[in-house]
Amino acid sequence: TSNLIFSQTKIDINTRNYIEKIVQNYKPNDSTKIFIKLDSIYLNTKFASNKSYALFALAIAQHLSGNKDKYSYYLLKSKNESLNINDYHTLIDVYDAMSHNYLQLKLFAQALMYNEKSIEYINKIENRKELIAVAKNRQIEILMRMNDLKKIQKIIDELNILFKNSEMTASYVSNKSKFLYLQANYHLKLGRYEIALSNYYEYLEYIKNNKKIVDIQYFNAVVHSRIGLCLVKLNRYEEAIAQINKVKELVNESSIVEIYNYYLLLHEYYYKIGDNEKKMFYYEKILALKAENTDSD
Repeated sequence: TSNLIFSQTKIDINTRNYIEKIVQNYKPNDSTKIFIKLDSIYLNTKFASNKSYALFALAIAQHLSGNKDKYSYYLLKSKNESLNINDYHTLIDVYDAMSHNYLQLKLFAQALMYNEKSIEYINKIENRKELIAVAKNRQIEILMRMNDLKKIQKIIDELNILFKNSEMTASYVSNKSKFLYLQANYHLKLGRYEIALSNYYEYLEYIKNNKKIVDIQYFNAVVHSRIGLCLVKLNRYEEAIAQINKVKELVNESSIVEIYNYYLLLHEYYYKIGDNEKKMFYYEKILALKAENTDSD
């Protein structure tokens, strides 16, 4: 009998759920207490698969505390422990975390490699639709950042089929809403402004209609900035002004991404209407933001 079968049939679900609850309710002020608790689970749990998952939870807790060295240490330890017992479920989480980490570091080749490793292990398990949705959304994000757009349409087609044949759960709504947002960004990047605009409106309608299932939004101010950008590109200036006013109300002054997208919208608007002074004003603001932080795009 393989370790995988042992892992998946003998797993203590209550312990695994307990570990997830600890991380979900994580507060930095309680970090020492949480680390001791998770370490105790790792040392004492009788089910091998939960040892690897407890290590993964320790990594995430360290990540939330901003302790990058210990985050990497526990992530690597979790990966090695998972490989030893063929704990595919934890490996999927570990490789996805590694992919996300490299994406944040702008090391896109590594991010894509670990994303593909995560998908490799997802394909080894049953009931994988939700996991595939997460991984494929991540793949679109990575490819967008790499400007490797030619592969994205195929992934979009795959996800449309997957969502069409999936049950409506909280995870489904979360994954589909992110997919709609990423799909809109893809068409915007290709200059397909009508399609992008339609996708952004579809995204906003979708999260509005599904708030009873899960109240989730991705980059609300950014979405409205990009709607405004599409409207400017389509010469629909009155509607664009309404979006500019909406973004002004929504934008978080401490968010570089939101401020960047707001300035970009204003720059494009003043460029299109021929106000060179304001166009240059916001262009300089964009350059200053980029100089401060390279994550603005």
